[in-house]
Amino acid sequence: MTPPASLIAPTALLAATLAVAALVAQSGLPAAWPRWAGLGVRIAESLAWLAGALLVIRLVNALVWERLVPHTAGLRMPRLLRQFVAVLLFLLSVAAMLNQTWDVSIATVLATTGVLGLVLGLALRNILADFFCGIALNVEQPFRLDDFVLLRMRGQRDPIVGIVREINWRSTRVLTPEDNLISVPNSVVAAAIVENLSFPSPVSEQEIDIVLDWSTSSALIEAVLTAAVTEAWALGATAGDKPPKVRICRIAGAGVTVDRNTNWTGRSATV
Repeated sequence: MTPPASLIAPTALLAATLAVAALVAQSGLPAAWPRWAGLGVRIAESLAWLAGALLVIRLVNALVWERLVPHTAGLRMPRLLRQFVAVLLFLLSVAAMLNQTWDVSIATVLATTGVLGLVLGLALRNILADFFCGIALNVEQPFRLDDFVLLRMRGQRDPIVGIVREINWRSTRVLTPEDNLISVPNSVVAAAIVENLSFPSPVSEQEIDIVLDWSTSSALIEAVLTAAVTEAWALGATAGDKPPKVRICRIAGAGVTVDRNTNWTGRSATV
């Protein structure tokens, strides 16, 4: 199996930094200039730690996210989860590098990062809310990538309907039936009522109201629309083992409202 091209650069960088650190340590520089030689070795070792962290992140992406998970579970992991794991691995590598190479106590690092985290948390609370809501969405999984969803949000009369294309650290991107890409903050999605039209089955039942002039014959309306939806079902435009149903549900001043009840696949962007 040929290694991915993304692994070549971090592997070469890791080998180069380890070689430089070994050459400096074995040369006569430590005896002549112990201070500068020691600093050079530490810098080379630090670069080796960072290159190793990059190599591990690339290995996880290439082996776990791109091969193991899709083949075993049949899932396409969201970018947010992959980025979160990558950041976690990088921070662990930096902490280990500071402790092993620069003799910095882990407790000191944690105390410093704790104060900085408190300041950044107050300044970036909305962004952090979206970030942690994105993690909650990935853990709870009310929907997955390529699911057809309906989002009913507070203060908005019309819901957002479309296919979930991406869940990143800031927002969830939904492709609407009009081929418009809508980016919704994760905190808004977490507070919304989510109707997943692709789960547990990709086929769902929908009702569509059609308003026609009230002077038109009701028998003609029902016959024409029944023939139209039956032909659409026969051509595969709708799902299910039975053709859609058409019925007159009410008559108002605007006209005659005809209800079309149909089964259709939630993975399609058109009805």
